[in-house]
This record gives sequence, C-alpha cells and structure tokens, in this order.
Amino acid sequence: TTEEQRLRRVVQTMLDKADSTLLHGDFDEWKDSYMLPLVVETRHGQQIIEDMQTLQDDFAIYRKEFKIHGVTDITRAIRTAEKLDDDLMLATYRAHVISGARYVVPPWTGAMTFRREGGFWYIT
Repeated sequence: TTEEQRLRRVVQTMLDKADSTLLHGDFDEWKDSYMLPLVVETRHGQQIIEDMQTLQDDFAIYRKEFKIHGVTDITRAIRTAEKLDDDLMLATYRAHVISGARYVVPPWTGAMTFRREGGFWYIT
C-alpha cells in the first residue's frame, strides 16, 4: 500500500543515517537516531540501554569491532514496515556487514521498533 511504502521510506532513511554515522564514527549524529531506553535483542539475549553513557559505550564497542574486522559497509534493507499506532512502528530488515567484497558475518534478519515524539521518529 502507499502507506506502507511511505513508512518503508521513513525507516530506510533512518537506518541509512544510523548505519552511515556508525560506520564513519560520528557518535553525536548517530545518537540522534535513538530514543532511550533502547531495547536491543541479540543472539546473546536482551540488553536495555537506559542512559547516554551506555549508548556511547555500545557505539565504541561497535566501532572497535568494525576496525578489527575492516568493516567497509553496513546496509539494512527494509522488508516490512507497519504502524502499530499513531506513534509506534515496527519494521523488519535484512542486515549486511561487509569488509571489501566479503561478509564479516552472515546476513541476518532483524526487527526494530520506532517511536514518534515531537514529530520525529526514533529507533527504540
């Protein structure tokens, strides 16, 4: 539908910005994509990031890993985007972390929620 296409564009734009700023090490710009508390689900379990220092520490861990593995590109291609209510959205994506011409880790499917506050959407 047209609404889903619009939501997919919103989500893709947000993830492209988050991925690019993470890849280039711009924490100040990267943090603006997120709303705290941030709930992160990984293969190791759930992490709840409740403050800016923890978010910055998480960013630093990603940057260190990217440097170790020579990450040159991150992409998340949106699969679905749906509004759960006026200010809450759920999206699924396929993630790719690449070093040159090879995958650093196998591509995976993930999901994120987004919350709108003050007219802007944030990853939550």
